[in-house]
Parts: sequence; structure tokens; C-alpha cells
Amino acid sequence: MMHKGNAAICHDAFKALEAFVPNRVLELGMGNGQHSAAWAEKLKVGQWLGLDHAPEMVKEAERLQAVQVASGRMGFYLAQAEGMVEV
Repeated sequence: MMHKGNAAICHDAFKALEAFVPNRVLELGMGNGQHSAAWAEKLKVGQWLGLDHAPEMVKEAERLQAVQVASGRMGFYLAQAEGMVEV
């Protein structure tokens, strides 16, 4: 349900990356990684890393993108974004 519900938000956010053509992307809250994989391919991103706080989402993203994960092109990790910021 979240994949479908977040489609427009993801489209708009990833569309903005087209102007930059980044080599690496760090996505916070990637869910099951389906949007990530589609845009990584479309943008020809060298490496796409995703963080999510839900173990189920990380596991599902790794399962759905097993080939990309095995190649090192994509990686999905369990993490809290709050722990990445120093105040």
C-alpha cells in the first residue's frame, strides 16, 4: 500500500535528481526499494543506498533487488536517520 501511496511523492523527488545526474544516492526511508530501483536505472546512478527504520522493509528491498544488491550497485540498511545527524 505504501509503494502505491508514495508513487507521486517519489516521482517528484526523483525527477528533481534528473538535473544533477548523481553518481551516488542516499535515500532515507526507501521502503521496499521498488521506486529506488526504477529511478536508479532511469538515472543511471552508479550506487544507490537506502536506509529504513523497519527491518521488514530492508529485508523486502534486499529480496526484490537481490541482483542489484549482489552487484554492489544497490544496498539497503537498517538505520535511524536521527542517528546520522550531529547537533
